[in-house]
Amino acid sequence: MTDSLRQAWEAEAEAWAAWARAPRHDAFSHVTLPELRPLLPEPSGWTLDLGAGEGRMGRALAAAGHRVLGLDSSPTLTRLAATHDAAATARTEASPRTTVVTRSPSAR
Repeated sequence: MTDSLRQAWEAEAEAWAAWARAPRHDAFSHVTLPELRPLLPEPSGWTLDLGAGEGRMGRALAAAGHRVLGLDSSPTLTRLAATHDAAATARTEASPRTTVVTRSPSAR
C-alpha cells in the first residue's frame, strides 16, 4: 500500500467506521456474510483478517468461534475494531506500517 493511500484511509477512518456500522446500508450482513460462511473452515488456530478495517468481519469470525488476527494500516480503524462493544477481548499493537488487533472467540 502506498503512503498516500494509507494516509487517505486514515483520514477517512471515522467516517468509514460510521458508514460500515450503519445497519443494512450495504450487502455485507445480508448478502456477503451469508455467502462467505459456508466457505469458512472450522475454527482452528488463528484466522487472518487482512485489511481488517473497523472490524466487522473479525467480529463475525469471532462470533463463529474463530480466534482472529486482524491487520490494517490504519491505527484509527484498528483502535475502533478493538474498542467496539463486541470486541472486549481485543487488543491492538502498532508498528510503523501495520496495526494488529487480536480477537478471541465470542462467548456463546
